[in-house]
Amino acid sequence: MKIKIYRYGALTAFLLAVLLLAADLWTPGRHHWFFEIGIMATWILSPIGMFLSGNAFMATSRKKDAVLFMLNLVCFFFFPGYMFFGTLLESIINSI
Repeated sequence: MKIKIYRYGALTAFLLAVLLLAADLWTPGRHHWFFEIGIMATWILSPIGMFLSGNAFMATSRKKDAVLFMLNLVCFFFFPGYMFFGTLLESIINSI
């Protein structure tokens, strides 16, 4: 029963982080209450999801737990990657 709680917690952390990141990236302006909540979601919720899916994987060694771990890991590095490549693309466009 504890394994199911770990899996659902990891899946919920991933989906909530993706939802909050999408809401943060797709809303223009800085005058809304969830400004930069996507950064906080990826840096707080993703490690929680990695911890929970890692615990489930150590207990069962199933592929679904490894996939949950990788999804949370990708979500953890998505926003820094987005910022890096966005800044790089902007500097290339401005130099032309």
